[in-house]
Amino acid sequence: MAEKGKRFERAERARWDADGFRPKGTRAGYERDAGDNHIAPRVIQQCKHTKDYRFTQWLDELAEQMTEAGAEVGILTVKRSLPGKPPLILDVIPRHVLVLLLEKSGYAPTGKGDQS
Repeated sequence: MAEKGKRFERAERARWDADGFRPKGTRAGYERDAGDNHIAPRVIQQCKHTKDYRFTQWLDELAEQMTEAGAEVGILTVKRSLPGKPPLILDVIPRHVLVLLLEKSGYAPTGKGDQS
C-alpha cells in the first residue's frame, strides 16, 4: 500500500481518537480484509486516498469487509488532494446503514412512506 494511504489511515484514527473513540488499525498483511480501522464494536472504516473515485468497487469491498468483521456499520472514507485547495474528505455509508443509524438515534420513521 502507498505510504500516503497508511498516513491517511493513521490520521483518521487520530481524528476518531480526538472525537472520544478508541480506534484500532487492522494488522498489516492480515489475510482476511475486515476494514482499515475498527472505530467501535461492530463499526469499521475503509480509507482511500486517491485522485480517482471507484465508489461501486469500494462499496462492494466495504460490504465484504463488514461481513468479515461482523460489523453493523461500515464507513468508506475517501480523501482527495487537490492542488492549491484543501483536501476533500468524504465519509460515505450505504443507505441501509444510514437508516440503521437514524433508527438507533431515535429518529425512527412514524410510518412507512410518511413524509411529515
